[in-house]
Amino acid sequence: LKANMMLSDYIYTLRVAAYRNDPEAQFELALEYDDGLLGDNDKKKTYWYERAAKLGHAEACNSYAFQIETGGKRTVSRLKKALKWYKLGMDKGSEIAKENYILSLNQIKKMERRSFRSKR
Repeated sequence: LKANMMLSDYIYTLRVAAYRNDPEAQFELALEYDDGLLGDNDKKKTYWYERAAKLGHAEACNSYAFQIETGGKRTVSRLKKALKWYKLGMDKGSEIAKENYILSLNQIKKMERRSFRSKR
């Protein structure tokens, strides 16, 4: 019972801070959705990653980019949109965003080469 109350207080405090535009709280709230602690809600998870990313949270930029990249059919335009967020995360110091930026950039180049070849 005590653990549930502590968890409830934690989530409440996190939500209040997130709604007050605290990027770390927004990122943590997104992680709680990602981990399933607050249920399986991809829209809310993506919403909070995006909010934190727009406030410059490096790891949120990476996570939001990943949501974009994996949230539908893999297209060059989808990868380019994700690439923008990976780059921002990389520029803010996220090592994983840097790795994902390089992987996505290479994937875009491959897809564009395939597209070019099929048009000839």
